[in-house]
Amino acid sequence: MAPTNAIAMHELKPLRIAINAQLRPGSGAGGVESVLRVLAGLSQLEGPEHYLFVVLRDHADWLRPFLHGTNASIVMARPSLRRRLLRIGRHAPIPMSPGFFDRLSCDVVHFPYQVVHRTSAPMIFNPHDLQHVHYPQFFSAEELRYRETVYPAACRRAHTVAVASHFVKRDLIEHYQLDPAKIRVLPWAPLPLDVPALQSTRQTFALYPAMLWEHKNHLRLLDAVALLRDERGLHIDLICTGHKTDYWPVLENRIAALELQDQITFPGVVSGDDLTALYRSAQFVIIPSLFEAASAPMFEAWQHGAPVACAAITALPEQAGDAALLFDPTSVHEIATALERMSTDAQFRNELRANGTRRLSELDPIETLKRYRAVYREAAGQALDDEDRWLLSGT
Repeated sequence: MAPTNAIAMHELKPLRIAINAQLRPGSGAGGVESVLRVLAGLSQLEGPEHYLFVVLRDHADWLRPFLHGTNASIVMARPSLRRRLLRIGRHAPIPMSPGFFDRLSCDVVHFPYQVVHRTSAPMIFNPHDLQHVHYPQFFSAEELRYRETVYPAACRRAHTVAVASHFVKRDLIEHYQLDPAKIRVLPWAPLPLDVPALQSTRQTFALYPAMLWEHKNHLRLLDAVALLRDERGLHIDLICTGHKTDYWPVLENRIAALELQDQITFPGVVSGDDLTALYRSAQFVIIPSLFEAASAPMFEAWQHGAPVACAAITALPEQAGDAALLFDPTSVHEIATALERMSTDAQFRNELRANGTRRLSELDPIETLKRYRAVYREAAGQALDDEDRWLLSGT
């Protein structure tokens, strides 16, 4: 239990914190959108802080529904500012802000995803992960140059580097030789559900919700489904939701080559209600991704009572604990074995479902937000209360 506050509210200095939210919703950055929706919950916290969410002028309203307090505002960035920053970003280690963030008169600026600009205020940077170091083949030459220029420079310049897992912290220390004390591990927690707790009716299909990026490892998953059909006589129905990227034709061709058209469905992006219905109907959720800093589908599966099987690599085992069946995602045979057990062992699925419910009870989104607030206060030189120190002690 967190200690009680030892500093009266009136003794805390009012802080202005800018949070960069300049993205186009629905443009393929689903994980970043989830992060920003969580951070919008800062508006619910009591305290003298005021949060300024900097959004694109042509997408100014997407975050408003998630702001529920009076201590948060939407600030629109000028389109010309974004274009100038992007041009500068091709040539400078960290783009120089032409006064925009500084004119906000903020005590701290938080860049919660990979786009970062230089400011005079202390900076918090979330690099999320170093997937490009482990799988450079999944990135263009231009993107690799950007990441390997901006990431280490931003990490060095930032007051605090915030990450979601100890896996990412170790990666940053190893590849960028960062001071471990500069990195705060702030695990994400899922937002509470805003849908009724309806009774689930489980069917016999597996669900994989993920954008169709190569590292999501759909190809091996398709091969595993075909292996079970051909070698073990087991018919697995699979639904894979998510935005169809330029990688979709590769998957479409593999489905045809394996003659899996009657077992595999790729509906593309589905509505929130439809995704909820799929989570509640699926026999289980499988996550064979080759690289994850944190998996929103794992949280969502637990929230909807679906048992989970996931890759035993990167940050996934740290997130899953004992609430998922782990397997080697580079092995088609191991993926197939995981599919087989999940589809045939009802008692095991029930155990995983119970473990997922317990794991969720250990994760508190308000605590996540308070950890970030403590990081902001620390960066601004604010006096920390007992709760702040307790929250940061475990990071």
